[in-house]
Amino acid sequence: MRRIKIVTIIYSCFVIALAISLINPTLNYLFFYRTIERLRLVVPQLTFKLEGNTLNLSGVVCIENNERYEGIAIKTIYVNFYLVNKTGETIPITGKTFWYSPPNEIKPYSNITETFELFIQVGQRVISILKTEKPTWMITGNMWINTFIGEIQIFLEPFYYKSN
Repeated sequence: MRRIKIVTIIYSCFVIALAISLINPTLNYLFFYRTIERLRLVVPQLTFKLEGNTLNLSGVVCIENNERYEGIAIKTIYVNFYLVNKTGETIPITGKTFWYSPPNEIKPYSNITETFELFIQVGQRVISILKTEKPTWMITGNMWINTFIGEIQIFLEPFYYKSN
């Protein structure tokens, strides 16, 4: 009888320890889908300079993780730049890919920031918009991320940047 009590106590301690050890991973998992939905593309800085028919586009691209989930590693970020004219028409300008090998883990409540400088040959229509308007840029993006369920592609909400 005494032996059964000892085994019961040991087994109970083991179950309690196991339950406690699963609390953090379980809570982390609960934030997984919300984190994926809330990853944001932000462009805090964007400048352009037109020289002839060459557009020099430079700035900063940032991916923000404002959630507490741990375990997302960014493999690739692909960003598209569009010019939006005063009638609301979007004109594709160029794209830029940022590769990470090995994948770059994005920690909770942190950012991954990249700078870029692009030189693009543009047509007369784009030149006219850049010279006569204060252009609005629409930046779209998608990412390939590594997670515990494998590689996932995420499409990010567009970000609008108004030039001064």
